Amino acid sequence: MRRAVLIRFSSLGDVVLTLPVTRSLRAAFPAAEIVYLTKAAFGPLLEGQPGIDRVVTLEDAGPGLKALRSHCRGLGRFDLALDLHRTLRSRACLRALDADHRFSYRKDALLRRLWAAGWMRGRMEAVQPHVVDRYLEPLRRFGVAPAHTVPELVVPPERLSAMRELLVAAGVRDPDRVAVIVPGARWPNKRWSPASFAAVAAGLRDTEALEPVIAGDALDRESAGAVRALVPGGALLLAGRTGLPELAALLKIARVVIANDSGPAHLAAAVGSAVVALFGPTHEAFGFAPRGERVRVVSRALACRPCTVHGGLRCPRKRRACLDDIAPAEALAAARELLAQPAGPPPRD
Repeated sequence: MRRAVLIRFSSLGDVVLTLPVTRSLRAAFPAAEIVYLTKAAFGPLLEGQPGIDRVVTLEDAGPGLKALRSHCRGLGRFDLALDLHRTLRSRACLRALDADHRFSYRKDALLRRLWAAGWMRGRMEAVQPHVVDRYLEPLRRFGVAPAHTVPELVVPPERLSAMRELLVAAGVRDPDRVAVIVPGARWPNKRWSPASFAAVAAGLRDTEALEPVIAGDALDRESAGAVRALVPGGALLLAGRTGLPELAALLKIARVVIANDSGPAHLAAAVGSAVVALFGPTHEAFGFAPRGERVRVVSRALACRPCTVHGGLRCPRKRRACLDDIAPAEALAAARELLAQPAGPPPRD
């Protein structure tokens, strides 16, 4: 095989979870050109990653399906095309590509909706494989045995050095002894309370001598500010001040990351950091939990979980027991368990 293209437009966590596919393709076809088609926001994170030779962005095509189809036709001939998104736009692109072999992954969206609606509760845990395994299934159909099953993202040494310099300039005494708190999530109902995050940040400072750094994108500034206001002694606020490559560097440096069910949790796991992920209205058995040896999912076994596929705006029962009943002490205990373990080897190049 000489050329392959992979399509996944968004979101951050889903893009990260496709990385075993690109690495497995590289392992099977070392000399092949591997092209990744995604949104422009994720381009800087993917550029230079092992298994990706070229990133093409959705925005390059211009607005509309007609422009997208024309753009995809112009990418040249491919031996293999993989649609790992299964949306109207990704399907249009897949059909337009000049490819000898085209495959899509099994999305199973209907099963998740039925489960969230209560139709198949109690039986779905055995039905839903992890999405990484579903992303890899098209490779098996193409005749490739996956060589990688855990997402791995490489952070260049110079980016790590720049992040350490930023932390020191911001007043952090030891940039290698930080705990990163990521209180944001796209859906409001998936966000643990600011008071709970603040209690964990204070606990990690008091008992583990880790300086809390609150991170996220520009949309997380409000929730991040609410957490910082409740941390005794304050905390460094970096939410909205870093792009994705810089966020990856910060998460890589962190001794532990505390996050909601969100993209940064997947990113932290992919760079090899210890991650405590808080799951509420969704469910880790959907197959979208961060994957890695240094990951702990903290959740509640409730009859009402899951109540939604993506998270939603508010709890339909008015009292959000799935997240609000998770005590900060439980997340702290999970963090301490991870901190007691030796750090794993760096991602392979």
